Amino acid sequence: MEGKGMGLFMVKTQLDLIGGKISIESEPNEWTKLTIQFPNIVVNSKSENP
Repeated sequence: MEGKGMGLFMVKTQLDLIGGKISIESEPNEWTKLTIQFPNIVVNSKSENP
C-alpha cells in the first residue's frame, strides 16, 4: 500500500508547533519505527474562585 505523502508531514508540523518531537528508525525492507513525543504541558490550568 502506498501513501499520499502528506500525513507524516502534517503530524510533524503540528508537533513542531507545540514543542513535540518525532523520530524514525528503520531497517530497509524490514521494519520502520516512528516515535512521537508530546511535551509535558498543562493545557488549561485556570482556577475559578467563587
